[in-house]
Amino acid sequence: MLKKRISLLLMVMVISLMAFATGCAEKETAAPTTTPSSEQPAATQPAPEVDEDAIVDEVVKNFLTNQEKTLMVKLDAVKDQMANFYVIDIRAAEDFAKGHIEGAVNMQIADIGNGLDTIPADKPILVVCYSGQNASKTASAMKIAGLNAQSMIGGMGAWEKAELPVVQ
Repeated sequence: MLKKRISLLLMVMVISLMAFATGCAEKETAAPTTTPSSEQPAATQPAPEVDEDAIVDEVVKNFLTNQEKTLMVKLDAVKDQMANFYVIDIRAAEDFAKGHIEGAVNMQIADIGNGLDTIPADKPILVVCYSGQNASKTASAMKIAGLNAQSMIGGMGAWEKAELPVVQ
């Protein structure tokens, strides 16, 4: 699903670039002419070459440059609003079983790509890991895929240090 979303993103970018390159003004089109069967129709222009690597580079550059400042959130900003989030805990299943945020779903990083269609797109997502580092990378990838994802700074370490409730 992630590959499909990235492919769709690339296709939109290519179409946008092609539209920009050819201009937006309407052009007059000549009425089609009929040619006798002995004449060959005029050769069509080849499609312009597209540098897919340059497009991907530009998308990533724009994402990193214009990244919302809310990608990583502090515990204090979300601890009283956890019911508003779809919480994904990307820690190992054993650690998740020992204690996690109430309502959190355990989804390993390697499984997120295949499980994107199970993640609600109409609700903000909070990704949690041990310290926040892997959650931040995961939330970034999810943002590129079009989801409203954030990561919690400090992860479950910060949650437990603040002595907030965990479910086993």
